[in-house]
Parts: sequence; C-alpha cells; structure tokens
Amino acid sequence: MKYNEVKMDKKTKKTVKVKGGFPKAGVASIYKTIEYLTTRVKIYASQLTTLRNRVDAHISEPSATIVIKEANGEFSSWTGIFYLEPKEKMDHLLAKVESHFEKHFRQNHEGKEFIIMKTCDGKQTIHKRINT
Repeated sequence: MKYNEVKMDKKTKKTVKVKGGFPKAGVASIYKTIEYLTTRVKIYASQLTTLRNRVDAHISEPSATIVIKEANGEFSSWTGIFYLEPKEKMDHLLAKVESHFEKHFRQNHEGKEFIIMKTCDGKQTIHKRINT
C-alpha cells in the first residue's frame, strides 16, 4: 500500500486516506531512531557487562573461617567468615604485580620505563613508575 493512498471505508461508504507506508522524511526519522536505539543498546550492554563482572567478583570472593575439630573428629564452633578489605586486596594485588614485574620484565627490558596502573571504582591511576 502506498503512502496517502485513498480507499473506500466499508462501514461509512466514504473515501479515507490509508495510513501506512512512510514518506521519505519518515524513513529518515525512523532510521535515526534505530541508530539511536542501537547506540543505547550497546551502552547498556557494556554497563551490564561491567555490572556482571562486579557481581561475579563479589560472589566468587575468597573467604576463610576458623573451626574447631572436636575429639570425636567433628567440626564445630566456627568463629565467622573473614574477607579481605578492599585496601588489603589492593595491597596484595599490587605486591603480586610488582613481583611479576621483577621476575619477568626487569632484566629483559633494560632502559625502558614501566608504569604500574591500578584501577579502583572504575578509575585508573598510576601506582608506580619504574625505570629499568
């Protein structure tokens, strides 16, 4: 059916313009809307991925407990669940990165500058500059 086509209404027996089809300006408008929505979907997908990664990291967060082994071999009286605080995690992580650097990079890349970057709450900052 073409845009602005005239058709006979069966009930009223009058001619009416048929809605349907799109004028050229309408197609361009719809195309822009589709582009906009596609962009928004990509942004939302990225945000969902970030959120999912954060939730996964929290769910699989390591923990430890202290339990007492009784004389009969059963475990009882646990003290609670222990987690690392964010500061402790970052300190441990940075120590691990520096150890990896010393082991694998320092001797093989003399005369270069290395920068250890850290990311906290989605913001990346310089932790340390190392000249070899």
